[in-house]
Amino acid sequence: MYKQKRSIFGHGTFVRREYVKHSDIDITVIVYTNKDIPVIDAFCRSYKQLSGGACLSAKARSLEELKTGALAVKNKPGPKKLIRLLKTYELIWGKPLIYDELISPSKPINDLKGLITFILSHENEKRNIVDLAKLYCWVIWFDNEYRGIKQPFSYQAIKKQYPPQSLQYQAVLVWETSGEYVPKDFEQKVFADLRKQMVELSEETSR
Repeated sequence: MYKQKRSIFGHGTFVRREYVKHSDIDITVIVYTNKDIPVIDAFCRSYKQLSGGACLSAKARSLEELKTGALAVKNKPGPKKLIRLLKTYELIWGKPLIYDELISPSKPINDLKGLITFILSHENEKRNIVDLAKLYCWVIWFDNEYRGIKQPFSYQAIKKQYPPQSLQYQAVLVWETSGEYVPKDFEQKVFADLRKQMVELSEETSR
């Protein structure tokens, strides 16, 4: 098992000290080759619950993916996007990645438009309001990256960046309270804002 692992990265609210009652403990395990991924994924699935009721969310990715750009397992972020996100993760075990040996990371504009498109494609489906608030916060982070605004991937950073009455600030409160607090017409306002952002981004990138 240890021979297959190269690095383990922690990320998400647990690493950022923003952990709340519905949070997972997120880790990404980097293995050497694609054939090692199923072994580690199976091992991680066998440890769904940690002490205290916290849920372990662990996924394996391969160095082979990060060097070739070929996705090894469906329904996981593309290697280019992962490389960009890995730079915001915390190495908790193993060897650091040498990014010069990997493919170029994705462009923030592509990830931003892709995420907005994904959220809008599920507008007419029944959804978890906390998940919507979380995804909206990811849109905020990706938009900051695209516009060159130096802000950490942090819910508290969003609250510092925006006034309390803003939709962005309210989204963090929905997430922090596990949906116990939801402002009036929150969902409608989020989807309206995302449609507006997509129009503006399309205009900006077509110039």
